[in-house]
Order: sequence, then structure tokens, then C-alpha cells
Amino acid sequence: MSQSNSKEQQTVKQDPNSNAPSPFGRKFQIFDPGNETQFTDNTVHTAKYTWWNFLPVAIFEQLRRVSNFYFLFQMIMNLLPGVGVFSPVTAIIPVGLVIGIGILKDGIEDLRRHKADRIVNRKAVCVFRGKEFEQIETCKIRVGDVLVLKGNEEICADAIILASTDRDGIAYVNTMNLDGETNLKIKRVPLQLMKQLGCIPLIKDDDDEEQEMVIDEEKLAPKLAKLNGIINCQLPNKNLHNFVGRFSFAMGSQLVPSEIGLGEEELFLKGSSLRSTNFALGIVIYTGKESKVCMNQQKARSKFSTLERRMNYAVFTQFVVMFTLIIFSAIMSFVKNNAAVDSKPYLFLQKMSIPDLIFSIVPFFVFFSFIIPISLFVALELARFVQAIFMQMDIKMTDKPRGDDGNMRAQSSTLNEELGLVDYLFTDKTGTLTANKMKWKKVSVGGRQFNVEGKAESREKQDENIENEKLQQKLSEKEKLNKQQSDNTNDDADDDNDDDESKKRN
Repeated sequence: MSQSNSKEQQTVKQDPNSNAPSPFGRKFQIFDPGNETQFTDNTVHTAKYTWWNFLPVAIFEQLRRVSNFYFLFQMIMNLLPGVGVFSPVTAIIPVGLVIGIGILKDGIEDLRRHKADRIVNRKAVCVFRGKEFEQIETCKIRVGDVLVLKGNEEICADAIILASTDRDGIAYVNTMNLDGETNLKIKRVPLQLMKQLGCIPLIKDDDDEEQEMVIDEEKLAPKLAKLNGIINCQLPNKNLHNFVGRFSFAMGSQLVPSEIGLGEEELFLKGSSLRSTNFALGIVIYTGKESKVCMNQQKARSKFSTLERRMNYAVFTQFVVMFTLIIFSAIMSFVKNNAAVDSKPYLFLQKMSIPDLIFSIVPFFVFFSFIIPISLFVALELARFVQAIFMQMDIKMTDKPRGDDGNMRAQSSTLNEELGLVDYLFTDKTGTLTANKMKWKKVSVGGRQFNVEGKAESREKQDENIENEKLQQKLSEKEKLNKQQSDNTNDDADDDNDDDESKKRN
């Protein structure tokens, strides 16, 4: 007997309203309004900034770039009294333009994330609470609600399967957004729940021109209203393929509550989608940031492209060259000035000291600072931003089955140029990109084989390898033939023994 069936046959005498602590870590009663304050809400938040931390965090992110920090330092030096070469306005405007454009670009991109979050959070879903079905926003889903899942739609919270339109209590889900696998996973309604609730009744929607099948709420609602139970399960964790829990439930006036074990086979994961099934019901157990997929998401962080790293290196190299020119110019100024004090008294020059030499470095720094072109970084930021817009308008990069306009979405324009650096994609048999490290042993190009070091093997060695492979293939075929003949001989001997025994009996 399977492990799932052994779990389903367990029954205990336990009050569903018992306040005993959960052996798994989390315990709640279904349809309990108190779950709304006890557990987190189902709000999705993928944006990087908020209204109160946008300006300081965005400025800090801009100053993390070597070029922006250099331009800010240059501006400060130019604003010092008696040192500046250019007017304050001339010094402030270019730096403010560079940093301002970067902040504006980050702000626009984060507004898009806020807009996408708002669309997801305000999406209408159907839940059963207490005695009736309700249409609510996704962000208002709470732990303990019975969530109505519709075919080909994304599941918006982690839930335990309660019922399905399939007579065998089976529901199919696609977890491609979670693990990259395209094959459908099977979720089964526990046998005891199937006996109590049955399958979900359907009727034709008269208000719809195509008369699609919808849930018969009048028949289903009385059954769900009689359901009362407590779920004990694990605390929220990142493991997508591990779940253990227990559901103690009773229908109506049932005195002895039934207890069933819960595992991965009964768990709907947020981010997966229901397929090949019209409708399914699930009891919400994890919401919002406590769902498994959200706990696996990394916090949005600043990324630097290869081009940007090279530019930082170029800026550092230019700074070294510029600093060399500054030191050389300051020393030559010191030498020429002191030489001219005696040779050219009519200039009324004063002899420079070592502190004067050190102080003269600052004006030369401001004067030579424009060796590093500030316009390059402004043009780069604008080019990235416009390029991201063109990428999102590309007709060849659409995905209609996704449910929205299908256009490609550029979450950040910082890494646009990284796409141009991709030459080869190595994929496994499922067609998904994985983190597995594949070791290259050999490759054949134009009839020539190359080994690990990338050196072409000689023709003699290639022929020798081919002969060895053919010889091994012949030996393996010969071994299979000998084994087959020995098996046939043993079968004939067994048949002869059976005939002899039958003759003796006769």
C-alpha cells in the first residue's frame, strides 16, 4: 500500500478547535477571520524603491559608480574658494545632469515595477469564506481561505488541494516558472476529502455567449459551509519540493474528526498554473512573502554590465594619466616660479614653499579633470534607455500565451549590452538553462576532432579511436548474442525437464 493511502486512512479523536501547539510549526483554522492579523497578507512587492527612500538610495546607487563619484569630487574641488577654474554653475550643471539622468532612469524603471505589482495585487480572484463565494483582490487573500483556481491561470498563493472538477480528484499544474520543467505535475485530492466533497459541480454560464462551464456555486457552497478543520504544517521555507503537514477536518455534525497527511503531492505552489483541469479548490496556507516562490526570490540589487566595468577601468586608467600630468605640472610650476624670482624680478614673483607646491595640485586637478569626458556617460545612459524601449516594441519578441499584451519586458536597461555578448547557449534535454557545469571533452568541427585543450587530434589517432569504438561495439554485440543463446539453451533444458516429469506422472 502506498504511503499516501496509509496517511489518508488515519483517523484520530481530536477536537478541530483544539488549541494544542502544532508539531510542525504553523497551525491555523480554516475560515478564521483572525488569520488576517496573525499571518502576512498576499501583497506582491518587487519594486526596489519606495516613496520615502527613493532619493537617498538612488543617489547612493549612482555614486557607487566610479565615474559619478569622480565627477562629484571634481565639482566639489571646483567650488572651493580660490581654487576653482570654472564658475560654480558650469561645474554643477554637468554633474547634476549625469547623476540626475541616472536617477530619473532608475525611477522610471521602478515605476514600471510598481505598476506591474499593482496589476498583480488588484487582480480579481474568487474565494470561499464562511458561507459564500466572494470576488476579492489578490492582495486581500488570507491564510485559511478556500481559493478557486481556474484552468490556464496562474496560482496566486500556496494552497492545499481541496477539490477538483476531475472525478478522480486529479489536477495538473505547470511549474515551468518555478523549476523550468515543462512536464505537468499531478496533484491529488486526498481520498477522505473526495468522499466528503466529491468533485466540483459545473454548469453552463448563461450570461456568456460561448456558454462556458462555470462552478455551480449553489450546490458547492452548502458542502463547503459544513467544512471545519485545522491545518498543521511547516513554517514557511524555501524548499519547493518538500512539504509536510496534517489536516484535521469534520463535516457538519461529525463527532470524530478525520485526519489526513499532507505532502508535496497535495500542494499548489504560487507561480505555477493550472492546466488540463477546468477548476480546482485549494486551502491557502502561505501568502505573500511567506510563499515558497517569494522566499526564493532575491532582493533587487544593482547590477553592473561588462561594458560598465570596462568603463570604470578606463576611468581609473585615465585618472592615473591625469594625476601624472598634475604632479608633473605642479613640479614644473614650482621649479619655473622659483627660477624666475631671481632672473625676472620685474614680475614680482614670490618664492614657493613645499606647502605652496602641494596646494598648487588642486587648481591643476580642476584644470585637467575634463580629460575624462562627462558627455560619454550621459550619452550611454540615454542610449540604454531608448534601446530598452525598442526592445519592448520588438514584434519578434512577443509571448501571446502569457496572458497580457505579450511584449517583452525590460525590467532594467542596465544590462542591455550583455545580450550582444551571448554567442552560444548550452541547454539540457528539457530546453531550460540550468546551473549544471558541463565539462567539454571533445568536439568535431569540419570532420576534425578537438580535445579538451582545443588541439586537433591527428588523423592516425582519430582512425585508431574509431577502430577501438567499432571493436568495442562488436564485442558488446557478441556478448549479447552469446547471452541470448545461453538463455535459449536454458529454456530448452527446462522444457525437456517438464516433459520428462509429465511422462513420469502419466
